[in-house]
Amino acid sequence: MYKFISEFNIDSNFWELNPHFKYLTEFKELYEKDKSKNKEFSSKQLWAIALYVDINSPFRRMAPEIRKKEILNYLTNKHKWEDLEPYFQKYEQVCLTEKQQLFKSWGDKLRAREKFIRDTEYKASTFKMLDQMMADTKKMWDNYKQVEAEMIEEARQEIIRGGRKKSKSERKEI
Repeated sequence: MYKFISEFNIDSNFWELNPHFKYLTEFKELYEKDKSKNKEFSSKQLWAIALYVDINSPFRRMAPEIRKKEILNYLTNKHKWEDLEPYFQKYEQVCLTEKQQLFKSWGDKLRAREKFIRDTEYKASTFKMLDQMMADTKKMWDNYKQVEAEMIEEARQEIIRGGRKKSKSERKEI
């Protein structure tokens, strides 16, 4: 898979593993305003953002409310979830490819749809709508799987002859 961050190692300093983030307009302010030793406070903030948003996050398959709870366990009491929320969309726009963004969006909608179906009582006034939604769900999952396949193919194209990965300059990242 294409990865904008080098690896998920939340015990390491985010800025040291991913120094390019210091220069991204969207995240530069986090780095610059952090007065903690080794920028540890903002490092945890960015790890939390990446854990919540990134397609390669080990928390990606968790439902959003469970993911949030687990990430809050990782953060200190000084961190506020509300302070992180403005960065979720920025991270998605800057760090994910278009196919990754589409895949994430479809996954979010499918989870919301499933919750709606699960929470809606099956009764005379709702059965037709629920039946139709459940019938359409397979088509939506098929589309989701197609987007996933395209995303995986996009990542494969990052690999070149001999099995090595393209360098940052070959990927036009620098």
